[in-house]
Amino acid sequence: ADKPHLTDPVPAQIVFDEAHTSRLGSPLAGRVTAVMVERGQSVKNGAPLFEVSSPNLAELRADLDKALVERNTAQINFDRVKNLVDAGSLPAKELTNAQQETSEAELAVRLAQQKLASLKVAGAGEASFTVSAPRDGVVVEKSVAVGQEVDTSGGSLIAIADLSDVWVVADLFENDVGTLAPGDPAKVIVGAST
Repeated sequence: ADKPHLTDPVPAQIVFDEAHTSRLGSPLAGRVTAVMVERGQSVKNGAPLFEVSSPNLAELRADLDKALVERNTAQINFDRVKNLVDAGSLPAKELTNAQQETSEAELAVRLAQQKLASLKVAGAGEASFTVSAPRDGVVVEKSVAVGQEVDTSGGSLIAIADLSDVWVVADLFENDVGTLAPGDPAKVIVGAST
């Protein structure tokens, strides 16, 4: 059998697969009060990553309270309209309108509840929430520190990647490319001294 043809050594880097990477920012503006992980650390799904103190939590709670009141009002109105329609005092189409208002109010409550639930708030009176790992993996990037101001437009603060499969990206010379084909063997040397 022919020996595999190896090119001269070429520079390369090992990168993680972005398809198996989660990048996390802050879902609300606030100040980072704790960071629980370091770069290179393995984490499990649900592990706490960092904590943010945010005055916006009060707004989310107020939105939920408002949605609950509006749902209650819509239900009372629906019951009133239904009674009037049943008695023949209102046309049946009024019941459809009241039902639509009740459905919209119920949806607003569910959305407000989901927003709060997704933040993993410690308690009803707390002004902090914790961002948790959405997957098992390794912390491959970390650009968050205690005291840092964060907001929703701040981009990725922590990246978690599954490193069970990684890519080796090599910089080949143009004249080497034509001699290679999919499936050709490659020898990867990691941490070699020069």
